[in-house]
Amino acid sequence: MKLGIVSTEQQFEVERIKSEAEKRKHFVTVISPENFQAELPSQKKFDVVLFRVLKNEGLQGRALALSFFSAGTKIVDEKLVFMAGRNKFTNYAAFLKAGLNIPKTFLLNEKTVYSLPFSDSDFLVLKPLEGKRGEGIRRIAFSEIHGFLSSLNTTNKELFLVQEFIQFEKEIRVMVVGGKVIGGFEKESQHWIKNIAQEAKAVEFKLTKQISDIAVKACKASHLEISGVDLALFNKKWFVLETNRSPQFRAFEESTKINVALEIVKYLEKKLKEKN
Repeated sequence: MKLGIVSTEQQFEVERIKSEAEKRKHFVTVISPENFQAELPSQKKFDVVLFRVLKNEGLQGRALALSFFSAGTKIVDEKLVFMAGRNKFTNYAAFLKAGLNIPKTFLLNEKTVYSLPFSDSDFLVLKPLEGKRGEGIRRIAFSEIHGFLSSLNTTNKELFLVQEFIQFEKEIRVMVVGGKVIGGFEKESQHWIKNIAQEAKAVEFKLTKQISDIAVKACKASHLEISGVDLALFNKKWFVLETNRSPQFRAFEESTKINVALEIVKYLEKKLKEKN
């Protein structure tokens, strides 16, 4: 298999996938989108292209994915080819449609702020529509929302969503590859944001069938082939917080002893064998 890995960052995960693929006698090239020339002849040399971290999935990601796809190359995730314009808000809408629990979620802008069903004493969570690793997430009182909107420039006013703040009892990450749950861990932190990229600790956690089913359902709803699914427990209900298209997995491998990189390579091999 001739594998291309597209990433804007030099990641541990990229090197792990590259290493495991090379152990299985595959040829691997790491592609930087900024330096890549979008010419079809150069793309035909890849059998499969795996997309990792991208600066702009809506524009850069889809353009690259489409150019590879048109050259007959298998793409992971295919969402980048067929699902233009997806973001956190559209994912939450898809979770709801699939019957999954999510925190109350709304788009935030100068028009919707007056109809939000919260009182001044309520705490809310603000999330950028595009973002990763907990970056840009903040907790504020509803009384501060207007001030927050005023601090944004005009082009940013519709780039946030707002959610009810829930003091969750437990948060976990479930790794799903090709529709199959390969494991999970609990995220422990004193901070209300329990993110491994922000120094949360990964500890062993035994998944139930219910949790696994929810994770797979969330992946299908957001059209992801490989994902780190973040779930949280409150009042005996599991809520879907995120489905991460390009999940980090160093902490996952260390805490679970599961070879995520190998599972991804095996899935890419399977993908290559599939008929168009």
